Amino acid sequence: MTFKKFLPQKFTNRIILLIGFLGVITAAVNTSFTIYTNYKNTYEKVFNSIEIQYDIFADDFAEAMLLEDIYSIYSEVNEINKSFGFISNIYVLDAKGEYFTDANATRKIPDNISEDITVNKAIKAGETTIGKIIFVLNKNEIQKGIFSDVSRLVFVNIFIVIMGVLLGIVLARFLSNPLKQLSYQISNINPLKIPEELHTPAFSSYEVEQLKNTLHDLSYRLKESISQIKQQQREINKAERLASIGTMAAGLAHELKNPIMSLKLISDALQKEYADRDFNLKKDMEMISRQSDRLVKRINTFLAYAKPIESKIIEINIPEFVKYLKDLFSKYMDNVYIEYNYHSTENFKTDAEMLAQVLENLVQNSYEAGAENITISFYFENNRFIIKYFDNGTGLETSDKNEIFRPFFTTKESGTGLGLAMCEKILENLGGSISVIDTNCGAGFFIEINLNGL
Repeated sequence: MTFKKFLPQKFTNRIILLIGFLGVITAAVNTSFTIYTNYKNTYEKVFNSIEIQYDIFADDFAEAMLLEDIYSIYSEVNEINKSFGFISNIYVLDAKGEYFTDANATRKIPDNISEDITVNKAIKAGETTIGKIIFVLNKNEIQKGIFSDVSRLVFVNIFIVIMGVLLGIVLARFLSNPLKQLSYQISNINPLKIPEELHTPAFSSYEVEQLKNTLHDLSYRLKESISQIKQQQREINKAERLASIGTMAAGLAHELKNPIMSLKLISDALQKEYADRDFNLKKDMEMISRQSDRLVKRINTFLAYAKPIESKIIEINIPEFVKYLKDLFSKYMDNVYIEYNYHSTENFKTDAEMLAQVLENLVQNSYEAGAENITISFYFENNRFIIKYFDNGTGLETSDKNEIFRPFFTTKESGTGLGLAMCEKILENLGGSISVIDTNCGAGFFIEINLNGL
């Protein structure tokens, strides 16, 4: 069983219990200290009074003892006994310890005197002890002196405890009201509409203000998280819709490809058969064939984008990869000069064919944008393979830089809008990315591939 089980559950009741407990402890300590102080002061007063009276009458006692003047000694001890209520009797004994006289004329020493509180003083004549005085203290009077203020103190302490409990109630409410307000506001928060700020009374403590600020920060982060979740959900829904549309479109494109190919075959056959007899028919058939080729090419591009990419990772180095690119880009060499920059010859793993397809798409775009010079730089950095691509073509419009990787976005009259989107898809499949580099002339792209994932 833990101590917590004995505590009230409510914070207010705990404060009241704590202050009440402290009040009781304070009252007990105060009462005990008062009793101890009274006890000490009373006995000091008694002993000092006896010492003073002894000093006054010591010589008289000695002279009377020598003269055996019992009456004089009796008169003096009787006077002392009457003057001090805390002395119940005074016995005077001779040198042999036998009864001589006492203040109450009892004429003998009681048998139970050892049970009383006594103070013994010797009667001396010079250096010789000729008798002894026994002061018997009155227990009842001494106890009255000790406990004289206790009853009044008890009432005062009870009053203090009651006032402490009342103060505890006020203090507990003062401390708990801000917490109650925060609790009420939190319990009534609408998850769909989180408040911008929580409110507490102006007299709230520093700790309550800190708690309010913490809760406010949590509510703000919760609001941000909910917004992000909603945005992610919208993106997921959008992606699912696009995926379903893409699947349907891929199926439709595949279905369209067959009749278009049939149309092309028929137009080619008619073109051969009537080439010499009807010039206009031949011209029309050539147009149908060209348009069929264009449609088939676009359908193939779309199907390639919709199809999952299967990577073939091989180990290669930059010189080998550059040689492969030079052979691939030889068809552009008459119109475009391509410069390759690299310093490292170490091997790395990637899908060289897919990466070359990305660069071929960029070179094709540069060629169509009228570029005459292209610079491609290769290097390694923090276990990443980096490619920087620049050309001196017409470049990109500022408004287009955030859109060029979006599927079906194109600035060309005959473009499909899937070239750069396909580049981004390939690089993401390789664990990389592509982004636009701002340049004053032409277009620039930054490609990076994380080699840790390959």
